[in-house]
Amino acid sequence: LYTVNNARILGLVTVSGTIEPGQRAGLAVLPQGLLSIALVAVRDTRALMTRLGRREVYGEKDYPGQGSEGPARSAPQEVLAQ
Repeated sequence: LYTVNNARILGLVTVSGTIEPGQRAGLAVLPQGLLSIALVAVRDTRALMTRLGRREVYGEKDYPGQGSEGPARSAPQEVLAQ
């Protein structure tokens, strides 16, 4: 619900906002479930890895799922512009 509404506000509903073929997707891997921790602990939660489309745009050094080339530290401008 939040994702599709934000895509509408930004005028991106044709490329983002829903999970279906042809749509851009983002993914964040967190160290714990946000619904299983104390509310005050949510703000201290850091992502282990994030992906935008098919690219890893952030990854912790010690995250076991990262590729051999290592993580990117920030999203490249060409990824953000897509």
